[in-house]
Amino acid sequence: MVDRRTILAGMAALPLAGIAGPSFVSAQETAMPDTIATSAGDLVIHPVDHASLVLEWDGKAIYVDPVGGAALYENLPPPSAILITHGHGDHFDLPTLEAIAGDVPLLTNGEVFDKLPEALKANATALANGEDGTIIDIPLRAIAAHNTSEDRMNYHPVGVGNGYIISFGDTEVYIAGDTEPTDDMLALSGIAVAFLPMNLPYTMTPEQAVEAINTFRPAVVYPYHYGDSDLSPLETDLDEGIGLRPSLRLGMRRDGHFLAPSASSVGIEGRSRQGKKKARRSVRRASERDRRACRANAASSEIESPLKNGEPRLTGYPVTPPVRKLNRTQEICDTDRQRSLPRCVN
Repeated sequence: MVDRRTILAGMAALPLAGIAGPSFVSAQETAMPDTIATSAGDLVIHPVDHASLVLEWDGKAIYVDPVGGAALYENLPPPSAILITHGHGDHFDLPTLEAIAGDVPLLTNGEVFDKLPEALKANATALANGEDGTIIDIPLRAIAAHNTSEDRMNYHPVGVGNGYIISFGDTEVYIAGDTEPTDDMLALSGIAVAFLPMNLPYTMTPEQAVEAINTFRPAVVYPYHYGDSDLSPLETDLDEGIGLRPSLRLGMRRDGHFLAPSASSVGIEGRSRQGKKKARRSVRRASERDRRACRANAASSEIESPLKNGEPRLTGYPVTPPVRKLNRTQEICDTDRQRSLPRCVN
């Protein structure tokens, strides 16, 4: 059973001035946890950043795709187990793992398993799409996570990445990983909580997410891994009875501060229609300011950018050398966690 409580205190801790103006909170100030009731006690969801989160239940803490360095996790319960969906740099970061993992069990896909040093591999298990397993006596299943659009297949090929369905008592939680709507996703039923990514061109659009959500009908949805995507379709087009929870993608700038939260992350659903429109306009203005700042910073700097077939590619994704210097002007700005620089491509 899902308790439909929405704890917005964590997002309320982000100053509302940050929606309409350039105020930001410290990277060390993480959002407050959200709580879901299960048949065997509360499941506490600790958002960290982007695709990283911690699921705390029955005295255990499962870390999902922990990246960003050990300092991000200092104020969280220590890991009892670690799940990794796939090998991209915003989901798999070896220095972070080596700093926090100790000898806890680690479950991942074959791609990441093969990259682990022997010390971590000794406690690791690889699951393929469709395989069942357990971690610290908690049942789970790996399901397909990949692109389905023909022009995006190189980002997340079929049969590589995992999503996970984790059973906390009678409550099933779906961590989608990096994916578009797959047949496996659309065939799901009985999901209590779903974490879905949406950022182009790597995962799905908000419109694709809405269509998928309305098909497999989880009780509660958390947007995550969404960059600066406009989440307003989730606020307006989800079927009645599906709960939209605070979003987890806060987004790190190169100076180590969080980007302004999205409209959904500050609880605008409780406002009047006029208030909602005003808040969404403020969020769009704040997001555009951040994009302009990223472009201005990038236009005056050079970084080494991997190329594939002669075209710039975001670091953290599979690329083929050579490497050359690019003087950057760009349409897309995000964060390269491994280099702590804005990632920008034409």
